[in-house]
Amino acid sequence: MTLPYYLKRDYVRALELLRQANELGPPWTTTFEIGVYAQNRKFDEALAELEKAKRERPSDPLLIYDTGMVYAAQGKRTEALQIIKELEEMSGANLSQAHWIAKICATLNEKELAFSWLDRGLATGAIGSFYKDEPVWDPIRSDPRFEALVEKMFTPD
Repeated sequence: MTLPYYLKRDYVRALELLRQANELGPPWTTTFEIGVYAQNRKFDEALAELEKAKRERPSDPLLIYDTGMVYAAQGKRTEALQIIKELEEMSGANLSQAHWIAKICATLNEKELAFSWLDRGLATGAIGSFYKDEPVWDPIRSDPRFEALVEKMFTPD
């Protein structure tokens, strides 16, 4: 159970548990896993593990997203924006990757883009809900628009 430690921001313990879990089963099955690596600044390790996973799952959007998150956390803006472009193409008109794109934008501190993707994703139903307490939202959390989006998530039309 890595997620509770991640949400409590006990990143060291979350990484320990994640490494144990990855020994038992396939890595990279949830979106928060990359956050654990990023918060522990284990970028090289994350990229190496992602490359291994991509050999078995070359077009997996989760692995593409995770790679974008590493680039964003490293401040590699050009590379992260290229991943966003790739996810946008995969997303198509139904905006299926809106949530992940918003997370990469938030990590890049691209607030306007993050809010745009969250708003559009919620409006179209591409994003049903998201963990508002997830650390990835910290760069945009203090903006009043974030709380408004969270409220929108729980307000029926």
